[in-house]
Amino acid sequence: AGRLTLPEELTPAVLNDLHEALLAGLEHCSRVVIDWAGMSRCDVFFFQMLLAARRSYALRSKELVAAGPLAQELCKACQTQGLGLDGAPGCMLPVI
Repeated sequence: AGRLTLPEELTPAVLNDLHEALLAGLEHCSRVVIDWAGMSRCDVFFFQMLLAARRSYALRSKELVAAGPLAQELCKACQTQGLGLDGAPGCMLPVI
């Protein structure tokens, strides 16, 4: 299993590193946990990346899950994008 802890703000450089880490996790781990509890700012590219990663992990029968609460503002952004959280319809990632 792998664990990725996200910083407070997801800059383009951080998103690039996250993309690389998700690809490595897909190749080498049966499960990757994204700890987003400390994150307070991101943009739509982050959500799009997670949706693509979720699909890729599912196709390989691997788990991609989140740990920790997502900031309230980001929960609202998910809902605005039509994404649910924690098992809701259109769920972005299961939360453990």
